[in-house]
Parts: sequence; structure tokens; C-alpha cells
Amino acid sequence: HAWDLHETTTPIRAPCGVYRGQRQGRFIIRGGFGGANGGLVASGSEDSQVYVWERRSGELLQVLPGHSATVNAVCWSVREPHVLASCSDDGTVRIWGVRTQA
Repeated sequence: HAWDLHETTTPIRAPCGVYRGQRQGRFIIRGGFGGANGGLVASGSEDSQVYVWERRSGELLQVLPGHSATVNAVCWSVREPHVLASCSDDGTVRIWGVRTQA
């Protein structure tokens, strides 16, 4: 879920975005916003894959296989808007060039 904490005049009652597909039950998984203008959301998963969604619609754009254990975190590049790194319990960090449909 994504929560908009910028709006302070009304109580927060519901998330502003819901992203489905990845698995998380046992471990903390860290995701993040990225892509051009922060238009993408990425997250690791306990199924050893990286998931990428369109931020506004919540549409699942890509599932990136490659790790062999839980993907604990992803981090978007600050210089290259469609590049992200993922780290996993398999002991690897992978660098991805994410393509968008836009």
C-alpha cells in the first residue's frame, strides 16, 4: 500500500495506491518509487522476484526473475530513472534496466 502523508488537513483513512502480486509474509521487504517522475513502484518478494507497477494505476508492468531467494530490498538510481538495484538473501545484488510502455 502507498499512503499520502502530504495531505494534513484530513485524517488518513485509506491508501492512495495498492500494488498486488508480490509475496510478503515472513520478512520485511523494502520497495520504492522510481522511474521518470517517480511514476513506477518496485518491490522485492519472498518468491525471489522483483515486481514493478505503474504508480497511479497499480498495473503490474513487469516481474523480474533472477534471484534464487527472498528479495529484501530494491533501490532506484538517482541518476538513471529506469535503473534499479535489488538485493537478495541469495547473496547477490542485481542491477536492472526497467523498460516502460510509455
